[in-house]
Amino acid sequence: MRAVEDARMRGCSTILTAHRRTLTARDVCAAAKRGDMVAMRIVRSTGRRLGQVLAILVDILNPERIVIGGLAMRTGEMMLGPARAVMAREALPASAGSCQVVAAALGERIGDVAALCVAMGL
Repeated sequence: MRAVEDARMRGCSTILTAHRRTLTARDVCAAAKRGDMVAMRIVRSTGRRLGQVLAILVDILNPERIVIGGLAMRTGEMMLGPARAVMAREALPASAGSCQVVAAALGERIGDVAALCVAMGL
């Protein structure tokens, strides 16, 4: 909400102001996909923060692949692009170079599959 309020104070137009008290990540994602500049700025900023977290994860665990679901999956490269760029810049070069960051291929079903795997002890 702070980013929306800041944009309003600067005179920037955004469709997010219609969601005064009930603004959700889904609303921001939908607005960004419709080309709302404020929403796109929020998504890219979130992607950069995600990249910082991924850099730490890559440095500690050195995974070959990180599969991202949720909002990052829905926004695609708008969020994953900045996340990958920050991860590549901040993680150890060898670790970052061998790790792929991809959107979940299962789409919205990823949570269901993950819950089943946990229930089955996988």
